[in-house]
Amino acid sequence: MKSRIDGVDTSLLAKMRRVGIDAIQFGVESISDQSLKRINKGGTVTKILIESVLRKTLEANIRINPVFIFGIPGQKKEELIETLNFIKKLGKFPEVLAYVSFYTPHPRRDHFPLEPDILLLENDLNRFTHKQMVAVPLTLSDEDGRRCLIDTYDEIAKVSRSRHLNPPLEPEYSKSLIYKPSLQDDGIPLYK
Repeated sequence: MKSRIDGVDTSLLAKMRRVGIDAIQFGVESISDQSLKRINKGGTVTKILIESVLRKTLEANIRINPVFIFGIPGQKKEELIETLNFIKKLGKFPEVLAYVSFYTPHPRRDHFPLEPDILLLENDLNRFTHKQMVAVPLTLSDEDGRRCLIDTYDEIAKVSRSRHLNPPLEPEYSKSLIYKPSLQDDGIPLYK
């Protein structure tokens, strides 16, 4: 079952468990209050709420599959590290499978409608799976930021026993992403 993080409470969790629901996928997106505000999670979703709902879900004997997004516009390295540390704590529980997606712009007809603070790095639509990095926010666009995105994603797959959900990036592709100029800068058509 899928649910918003602000869509459940203790009594609902108990009812869900009684009718046989044994796993919930939550769209957490980020554990950082700053990122949550930037993506407008309704104003009520906070790190404290996320921690509380996930804990209560586990206490109700329901497995959780929290989904996080890396590369959110405005996201900073510190926010990625905060999310990694949070997932490391969750990874101690076998009832948790963390899923990490890369922020991915969606093409329309003959162009990508990009936010002004997102750089497109790839235009091969076969890579637009949310499991491969194709864009980066300006706040993470330098070499260290890009490396942090890739390394943190990889570390989460290791510590949360979720490699099957978070496959590694191809080594050559991953290496190329660190140094690749944005396609907007190259004047390359945004579509292949």
